[in-house]
Amino acid sequence: DDTHSFWELIYVEDGELTLCIGTEQNCLKKGELYIIQPSVTHNIKKSRRNTYAAILSFSSNEPLLYGISGKPLGETEETRALLDKIIIEIKSLFVPKTDDPNETQTRPVENPPFGSERRIVGYTEALVISLLNRYNDTSQIPSFRGTRDDDFLFLRMCLFIEQWYAMKLTIEYISGCFSVS
Repeated sequence: DDTHSFWELIYVEDGELTLCIGTEQNCLKKGELYIIQPSVTHNIKKSRRNTYAAILSFSSNEPLLYGISGKPLGETEETRALLDKIIIEIKSLFVPKTDDPNETQTRPVENPPFGSERRIVGYTEALVISLLNRYNDTSQIPSFRGTRDDDFLFLRMCLFIEQWYAMKLTIEYISGCFSVS
């Protein structure tokens, strides 16, 4: 069993695995994702030999993550593309594991490509935002049209940009959302 202080995202690339959380067992199939909350004791078991899964660990203070964790999530073209990018970057940073089933640790490459770690962080953030947008009701983001308190407006704009940074935002679009010229 495993417990840690960070979030974990499990993606089944091929095959099936069983995720045990307490007495609950979840069978995850190819193309499914599952987000585990920090401090939740869990265990992952391959259901068959040719199962390939990516496990991403990340930190976040985003409360909306609790709404999408603890249940299987399906992949989309967008999430699959982001996962592919993450996996490519990870493979560029670590020596491939052997076929030895007892081998649990990967080793870093001697000369990692410049920017790979930062790209993994960026792709992971975009993946989490994509999942949040897909599985949470984002229509509840408040509108601040007509607000003129500059500090408050600036703060709300920063939060808006942070929430929606994966979109192609323009100054014109943001200004229109906040009635600012």
